[in-house]
Amino acid sequence: MQEMIYQKLSEILQQGVDNAVFSGASASYYFHNSGSLPISGNVFAGRIVKNGAFVDEHTLFDIASLTKLFTALATLRLVDNGVITLDTQVGDVVKLPACCTWNEFTFEKILSHETGLKAWVPFFEEIEPDIRGSKKAYEIILKKVFLEDVNLLSETEAVYSDLGFIGLGEILSRILDLPLDEIIKNFVTEPLRLNNTKYFPVGSLPSGDTSVSFASTEDCPWRNRVLTGEVHDDNCWTMGGVCGHAGLFSTAADICKFGTAWLDAINGKGIISRKLAQKAFSRRKSDRGLGFDLKSETGSSAGNSAGSNTVGHLGFTGTSLWIDPDKNAVISLLTNRVYPTRENSKIKEFRPRFHEAFFREL
Repeated sequence: MQEMIYQKLSEILQQGVDNAVFSGASASYYFHNSGSLPISGNVFAGRIVKNGAFVDEHTLFDIASLTKLFTALATLRLVDNGVITLDTQVGDVVKLPACCTWNEFTFEKILSHETGLKAWVPFFEEIEPDIRGSKKAYEIILKKVFLEDVNLLSETEAVYSDLGFIGLGEILSRILDLPLDEIIKNFVTEPLRLNNTKYFPVGSLPSGDTSVSFASTEDCPWRNRVLTGEVHDDNCWTMGGVCGHAGLFSTAADICKFGTAWLDAINGKGIISRKLAQKAFSRRKSDRGLGFDLKSETGSSAGNSAGSNTVGHLGFTGTSLWIDPDKNAVISLLTNRVYPTRENSKIKEFRPRFHEAFFREL
C-alpha cells in the first residue's frame, strides 16, 4: 500500500506541475491501521519557481490560512491551562474601549467564526506605502479591526473571517504579554518539534539571502516583485508579517506532523485534552469546529473517500491539511499556486483529486 500511495501521489503532483496548477509542491502523509506499524511518506514535484531549484523536503511554503490552526491550538492550550475558558468574553481578560463590540465576543465564537465579522477587508490599501510593514501600520490596522468593527459586522452570524483571527492573535499577546511569534513557538511549534515552522517578519531576511529555500509566490503588483520569503497575505505583510490569520512558513512534513498531534489528542495522548480536541472537531452551526473546517457532505476538497468526521483547513496560496480520525490518517499539501499570479484557480479542481487518491487507497 505504501508504494502504491507514494507512486499515485507523485504522479498526480507531477501532473499539477505539467498543467501549471503550481510551479512546485510538497506533500506528506501518515496513516496507522490497527495492528500494524504507522506508515508515512513525503512527495515532491516541480521547482520553487519555474526555472529555479527543485522542491525538496527542506523547501518552505507560505502556508497562508493554515496559520489559523496554530493560533487556534495556542488558544486551546490556554483553555486547557485554565487561563481562559471557551466562554470567556474578550472584555473580561483584555482592556478594550467600552464601546468595542469585541468585548462581548467569546473565544469559542472567534474560533468558530461566529462573531459576524466580515471575511476580509483590504486594510493595506489604506496604509501609506512608506510605513507598510511597520509597527505603526500594525497598530493602525488593529485599531480598525477592534474599533471600527460595528461597521464590519455582517448580517449573518457565521462568516469565515480573517478579521477574527487578526484580533485573536493580538488578544493572546496581551493576555500573555508576549509577541505572537513567541507564543506560537512556546505553545505549539517547540512542544511539537516543528523545527521548520516559523514566521519571517518583514525585514528579517537579508536581501539576497539564499540560506533558506522558499517556494516563491506571487509577482506582487503593488510590491513590484516576486515574493520569496515574505508573506503573501497583503494585510499580514503590511502589519509586519506576524499575525494570527497568516504569516507562517512551513514544510509539508511539519504540517503533517501537526495533524498527527491532533490525532494523538483525539486518542487521549496529545498536546491538549481529549475532551477539548473532540470539541474542536465537533460541527457547529457554522459547519465548522474550533479553528477547523469540517468536511462538507458534497464537493469537499478532501475528496469523497475521506470519512464524514474529517477536519482540516485550506490556505489561499494553495495549501491544505486534512485529518481523518476514523481512518487515523493525515495528509498535507503545500503548493505555490499563486505563482506567478493569484488569478490561477486550477487548484480548486486539483485539491479534491489529490486528496481523493490518498483517502481512497486507505
